[in-house]
Amino acid sequence: MGFTEKEIHELSDRDLTFWLSELHEEKKTRRYRATQDNKFILAPGMKVKVNHKKALGKMYTVDRVKLKKAFLFDESGLRWNVALSLIEQV
Repeated sequence: MGFTEKEIHELSDRDLTFWLSELHEEKKTRRYRATQDNKFILAPGMKVKVNHKKALGKMYTVDRVKLKKAFLFDESGLRWNVALSLIEQV
């Protein structure tokens, strides 16, 4: 649902607070679902990518999966502790 600029200016502080809180809850829910999906899909030995600027174009192998994070290592043997929400299955 989109608003025009005029409609946004006409919203009260109470309306803006409501919409911002709704957007925040939707963002949290989306992040939670992505984390839960990854937790059940990821397994040790899988190849994954990490959605982060320091990890562009690199492939990682899953070592362990915890409740909110996974331990990954790259081709050079460096280990990374990464949040599940940043991991993308290849």
